[in-house]
Amino acid sequence: MNSVWDFPVQALASCFFLTYPLVDWSKKRGRRLTGAGFIGTLAGVWSVRWMPVEPRACVFFVIGALFVSVAVSDKAEEILAHKDDQRIVIDEWIGYLVSVALLPKTPVFLITAFGS
Repeated sequence: MNSVWDFPVQALASCFFLTYPLVDWSKKRGRRLTGAGFIGTLAGVWSVRWMPVEPRACVFFVIGALFVSVAVSDKAEEILAHKDDQRIVIDEWIGYLVSVALLPKTPVFLITAFGS
């Protein structure tokens, strides 16, 4: 039974469905690596602009984002009926935000966090 939350959960978990074509393309060619995680990390880079600058507010933002990402990814696994589905990249998205949370938002730090 589909719930009203299925569409928004899948959209958030898959970076607004950008990972679906990558995963489908790689499955057709018998590849395990899809590059979908790269999409999730790019979403994190793009989302940094909304992170608060003040440290306490930033920590609360990141904790809230972590709670949301856990709930979304759990529900998305249930909907997709596959544990750790490659289309789910909200963990990379939030992981990047966590890695830059209290760092200065300069290009050097953002690029270094992207590469690590």
